[in-house]
Amino acid sequence: MVYCGGNATSPIGIDYTVTKILIDTFEEWCKTVPDKPFMYQPMGNPKKTIVSYTFSEARTEVIEMATYLTSLELPSGSRVALMSKNCAWWILADLAIVMSGHVTDPVYPTLTGSTVEYILEHSESQLCFVGKVDKNPLEEMKSGIPETMSVVSFIHCAPISIQRKRQDV
Repeated sequence: MVYCGGNATSPIGIDYTVTKILIDTFEEWCKTVPDKPFMYQPMGNPKKTIVSYTFSEARTEVIEMATYLTSLELPSGSRVALMSKNCAWWILADLAIVMSGHVTDPVYPTLTGSTVEYILEHSESQLCFVGKVDKNPLEEMKSGIPETMSVVSFIHCAPISIQRKRQDV
């Protein structure tokens, strides 16, 4: 839990002297209702398959990714880019980034290569998660990812030539 010093009250009366951050709330729900559904991910295939994650399953995925991020020994507060459409893996990666003490740098999945390059350079992102991105924008966007940057692809997503795939993490 994050403790904010001083008299911090929002305009709508929320007391910010003691504030839960996102990961605290996630952990609380995981302990309270581990077997309840957390989220659903439509797979977009002809069978219209939907993958569901319980809080416990999601937590396992988040811890796995956070452990990988921690193993990289990046300085605390490092920026980690997250390039994807809205999907379950975006949420899981974001939680893992926060859990491992880093900052998510969202990259819209429709940008040009030069804009991606600018964002990654100026945010000083150390790593890039690439997820659900349409093929044409992806081809353009990946030209903006430095060759020296480590890239992690979400499983079932992003047909990109990468150094490590999500399932290897």
